[in-house]
Amino acid sequence: RSEIIDAMNEIETVCCAGRFMNNSNELKEKYHDDKVEFSKNFKFSICPENSNSGGYVTEKIFQSIMSGCIPVYWGSSNLPEPNVINPEAVLFYDSENKEKFINRVRELMESESAYEDFLNIPPFKDNAPETIWRYLSNLRHRLKKIIDK
Repeated sequence: RSEIIDAMNEIETVCCAGRFMNNSNELKEKYHDDKVEFSKNFKFSICPENSNSGGYVTEKIFQSIMSGCIPVYWGSSNLPEPNVINPEAVLFYDSENKEKFINRVRELMESESAYEDFLNIPPFKDNAPETIWRYLSNLRHRLKKIIDK
């Protein structure tokens, strides 16, 4: 996480309103810990996972999408929810290509048309609703089996 923040700080100061590298109390004081509403003030939302484990995806990337930010993501082998999330709508951090990442962020910061084009990419795959429904149906079925034992 600090590596991503450091890279983006080369372009513009990153607002860190959580516990990690905190430099703002606005999330708590003005937005009462509503991350989605708070994030609507920014073009990007840094939303890395705590570890890079395939299939481990938390709410962070979804909160970024809900807020209308470009998700800056690292984790889950850079394949978060591959049947749901459109990878073209996510800016992936790769420490092996830091300069390429910085150049892309800089381009999106400086070019309003590039930024708007990126935001207009659908964040979810076309079949996302069906996939999510299937996940929920499978979960419901599994829970029912556990409860009925």
